[in-house]
Amino acid sequence: KTRTTSLFAITATLLLLCMPTAAAQVITGTIVGTVSDETGAVLPGVEVTVRNQDTGISRTVVSNDEGSYRAQSLPPGPYEVRAELAGFQTTVRSGFGLTVGQQAVVDLTLQVGEITEQVFVTGEASLVETTQSTVSELVDEKKIRDLPLNGRNFIQLALLQAGVVNSVSAPRSQAGNEGIKISIAGTRTTQTAVLLDGTDIRGNQGTTPGGPGGGLLGVETVREFQVITGVFSAEYGRFTGGVINTVSKSGTNEIHGSVFEFHRNSALDARNFFDRDPANPLVRSDPPPFKRNQFGGSVGGPINKDKTFFFGSYEGLRERLFSSRISNVPNALALQGQLPLGPGNSLVDIVVAPEMQPYIDLFPPGNGQDNGDGTQEFIFPANAPINEDYYMGKIDHQLSDNDSVFGRYTLNQGDKKVSAAFPQFFRTPVYRNQYFTLEWKRILSPTLIHEFRAGFNRTKHNVIPVADPEPNAALKFSPFDFAVFGEMSIGRGQVGTLGLSHNQNSYTHYNSFQFSDNLIYTRGRHALKFGVNIDRINLNYVSFSRASGVYSFDNLETFLTSSPSAFDVFVKKTGMIGVRQSLIGMYVQDDFTATPTLTVNMGL
Repeated sequence: KTRTTSLFAITATLLLLCMPTAAAQVITGTIVGTVSDETGAVLPGVEVTVRNQDTGISRTVVSNDEGSYRAQSLPPGPYEVRAELAGFQTTVRSGFGLTVGQQAVVDLTLQVGEITEQVFVTGEASLVETTQSTVSELVDEKKIRDLPLNGRNFIQLALLQAGVVNSVSAPRSQAGNEGIKISIAGTRTTQTAVLLDGTDIRGNQGTTPGGPGGGLLGVETVREFQVITGVFSAEYGRFTGGVINTVSKSGTNEIHGSVFEFHRNSALDARNFFDRDPANPLVRSDPPPFKRNQFGGSVGGPINKDKTFFFGSYEGLRERLFSSRISNVPNALALQGQLPLGPGNSLVDIVVAPEMQPYIDLFPPGNGQDNGDGTQEFIFPANAPINEDYYMGKIDHQLSDNDSVFGRYTLNQGDKKVSAAFPQFFRTPVYRNQYFTLEWKRILSPTLIHEFRAGFNRTKHNVIPVADPEPNAALKFSPFDFAVFGEMSIGRGQVGTLGLSHNQNSYTHYNSFQFSDNLIYTRGRHALKFGVNIDRINLNYVSFSRASGVYSFDNLETFLTSSPSAFDVFVKKTGMIGVRQSLIGMYVQDDFTATPTLTVNMGL
């Protein structure tokens, strides 16, 4: 009873200590095990030292009365475990790696002898997860590096896991919502966490982030990521789908780097049905031009051996993709005032309004088949160039034997061109996504660890209307000085729209300030973790919908005769939305070793 009361008192105290600060996510691993002698009897008081073989940084714990030891909150990497106790030979176990979210079970057996004598054991830790009920899969560095990725979007590798699918029906039209829409175990795409070093990097729509190319770059910067599809721990509260938990690379005691260039073009592309030469529709045509270059490099190493490390990377994407586009334009007879109306498609003369001639002149001449309704196909290769740059820098520093910090900054920016119905009209979405994480970890005692993490996610997505070349200023029909040429909608698609769609010109700036504060405490057979999550969201959205004006015509005849059915324009310059939201949550997790073969995971 006294021990139980003491445990609850410690729990309450630690929760209160955590309350002023903040979102805990696992970006580390744990090494656990039991130390015994040759007869199988457990050995308490054994000094167990775990050492990261990449960085040389070590941690020392002591086995408890049950002979168990637990080294928590360890960065992923290759490790060596050393067990020492007077009257026994020193046992050294190596040759195994620790991955993100893993609890590697490394049992040790000590033989009677002098402590100066050493027994070396080499071998992987158990591949079967015996201490956690979490359902997850790991995408390690080898898979990330070796598996082919079209566009080098590493998040595609999450789709290799059971229960993870690309939700192709999910909406992609919202600003900044072009990334792969991932559904885990049948849940909505907005219910899945996408974490980078513990920071939520989802876009303003709550889905997988993506740059102008539609993917998440940075293959060279990712060490590994874990895809959790079910039964995750309480520290992932807030998310009800799954978790994609990504850990970035860090520098080591050796300098390592890479240089790469990937090229793809249309040399082996097949044409689709619409890829045809309008002048020779019966002759097989070549596919539209396409070139993609992805290039860059990475480098990491020591600044101060065993103490300070750096890692940096750059990746560039340059894509020039053309696609066949078909729009309808007035045919030659219609432009002369002759339209097929009535039985037998007899021609009817109309008077083309003189004030419409400058707008009529914006249509390119038709080059495809005649549709028989006064319109003709206009076929052209629409250019959709993409320019994207990805930067990442990270510093890891061991302040002392008990204190370590790391900081990582990621910048992904670029733009692309989105064509309208005709080549001279297009818009240019501009992207600038920034992710920052700062973590401080302190070992208060062999059984108590404190972690503090601050994260910042700023996603900016602007959709800017452009006309190239800009039509004569006299043709603009909006009363606002800043407006470009508006939109003329004719017959609900009977003729291609002149100008730009009126409802996609916007500025979206999303800011997420994230904080987490965690205490990890080992007491007897209890492995406790406490924390508080704080996420302050700031979303600003400005829309210029209909600011340039929209003329609607029922058909081609009403367009040529200057008889619009409606004119729509904003009576004010902008539509503005400002969202301010705070999400706060507390959690407690207890992994209780009930027996040597039974672990109970409990959380709230």
